Amino acid sequence: MRQHPLFFFFLLAYAFSWIISIPYVLSSWRILPSGYNLALLLFALRYAGPTVAAIITTSVIEWKRGLLRLWHRITQWRAGWM
Repeated sequence: MRQHPLFFFFLLAYAFSWIISIPYVLSSWRILPSGYNLALLLFALRYAGPTVAAIITTSVIEWKRGLLRLWHRITQWRAGWM
């Protein structure tokens, strides 16, 4: 049975976010050595999960053309300065 690409997008987004959260949680429980900079970096990287999932899903489905369209959408400004 063929799955919808949106299913894989959400699967990848959650997987990446939770896998990045594991070292953060272990360092907060003092199982891993913790550093303030490392904790902030891991905390910030958790929110990159949907972006990474979008890039992977788009590259698998539409390859280079889809990645160029995605990059154009990400960098397009729709708001004025004032």
